[in-house]
Amino acid sequence: ELNDAKNELEYLKSTKLTSDETVNSIDLLIRQKKNKLDSVIIELNETKSWLLGVSKVREQIEAEIETLSLNEDSRKLFSSFNEICPSTCCSLFKVSSESFGKNLLYLKDQIKDLARTEQVQQLAVERFDLRKKDFEDDLS
Repeated sequence: ELNDAKNELEYLKSTKLTSDETVNSIDLLIRQKKNKLDSVIIELNETKSWLLGVSKVREQIEAEIETLSLNEDSRKLFSSFNEICPSTCCSLFKVSSESFGKNLLYLKDQIKDLARTEQVQQLAVERFDLRKKDFEDDLS
């Protein structure tokens, strides 16, 4: 693109266009670069916004994991009280205990998936930042 712009500039220099036509041609090139820059900025902002949303989802999942862990700790505490269920084979908390492990594993898998996706999107942000800088350099 830079070479094309240079060639266009050389062409404009070699032709006998009026200064208004030359300025208009250069303005057109600058507008095209600014439009591309604006497009990259929009993509960059959308990606950053998406990353912020993922971060919030991760926080919610981590809060759910904490809640599950607190529930499991409570279950262990209550099951130690013989007054609640004096039987040695008490199954009062059996369902919650079984679901705890499954839910915890599921939530931790979700966090791993989000982390992988976040890494990919973070690389995209870096690429957009580089493209943005390139367009800004071209414009300057």
